Amino acid sequence: MVRLKNELGKSYNAYADFWEYGDGEITNGLIIAKADSKGKGQKQYLLLVMDNNLELKEVPLDLEGAHTLVYAAKVTDKDIAMIFAPDKGVPDVSAYSYYLYDIYGNLKNKVEFKSSASALLLTAAYSKDGEVYFFGTSK
Repeated sequence: MVRLKNELGKSYNAYADFWEYGDGEITNGLIIAKADSKGKGQKQYLLLVMDNNLELKEVPLDLEGAHTLVYAAKVTDKDIAMIFAPDKGVPDVSAYSYYLYDIYGNLKNKVEFKSSASALLLTAAYSKDGEVYFFGTSK
């Protein structure tokens, strides 16, 4: 895990990162993170979009309640797919959330779906003809 800080001293816990390259250099990055807070409230996931000057822009995710990132993958040169599972205290343990963002932090798709079991294990993802496919197992 990486510990990032912005210019105001706010720190983040990073969970996954994805990068875009041009002419052999990083041109943009997208980091899935949680803001570190001293309080006892639920920490929410957000995206940190980083440009080639290492400037961060926060993009909050609209997840309701506690969730855990269970899968994230770069499915095209510029698109990142993410799956979040419900965590402690969420009434429906089969209510998962799928997000597709581009590397610049723009939401392209969001789908809430029910897993046939609460323990969904995703192992791979890819994109073809504008569709994203996931592979995995479930009890």
